[in-house]
Amino acid sequence: MGVNAEGILDETIRTYGLLSKRYTRKPWPIIYKVIDENVRTVCDIGCGVGQNTIDICVRYKHVRVCCLDLSWEMAEMAYRRLKKRRLSHRVLVIQADMRALPFRDNVFDSILYIASLHNLPTKKGRVNALKEGYKVLRNKGKMLVTCWAREQLLFFPKILINLFKKILGFKGLESIGDVIITTKIRDREYRRFYHLYTRKELHNDVVNAGFTVLEEGIYIHGRPGVLKPNKNHYIVAEKSIQ
Repeated sequence: MGVNAEGILDETIRTYGLLSKRYTRKPWPIIYKVIDENVRTVCDIGCGVGQNTIDICVRYKHVRVCCLDLSWEMAEMAYRRLKKRRLSHRVLVIQADMRALPFRDNVFDSILYIASLHNLPTKKGRVNALKEGYKVLRNKGKMLVTCWAREQLLFFPKILINLFKKILGFKGLESIGDVIITTKIRDREYRRFYHLYTRKELHNDVVNAGFTVLEEGIYIHGRPGVLKPNKNHYIVAEKSIQ
């Protein structure tokens, strides 16, 4: 989204903040493609209310997790949920920007971008976020990224409108995959930005960030439904330094 990208990102963050107390999400089983008994440190980038971090800590008692989100309210809710489950002593919860991770290089065995990368409103920002993940990941460490897929009937009208805007030379559009989702809270509408990825585009962004792609495909999270945004492209990748 070429015009006022930071403005729509700020609005997206505010919307997630308002949603934090009612935001209930189940963990994504796909995270165990990059987490097993050999993993000791994990970074959950764009953690939301901490559903995946909680599941990891329950399954693997030895794992330590850094759980971060750009929304203060989301990070705070993640901490409260962890504390309630008596898991907070094993997790560092912080508010941070995935485009500038506040960690030393080569510190994590695995990193996760579960339905978070697609909220950044520019291609440069998304690739920079992946490059930051590459830096903090240890050599031979694994990364998993999931993003909403563009090929969903729910988004067809928005994609079609964006295509016409692109043809007409509309200045405010970076990609036809850039969409705004509105959420009504207390009789007022709030907006969230999403970049809807194609499989090839996500592959290219991951490779351009330095990763070696190990596996890629489609992942359906939640109940199947034609008008639900539950189709995701995913990639498992590795940091390989010879």
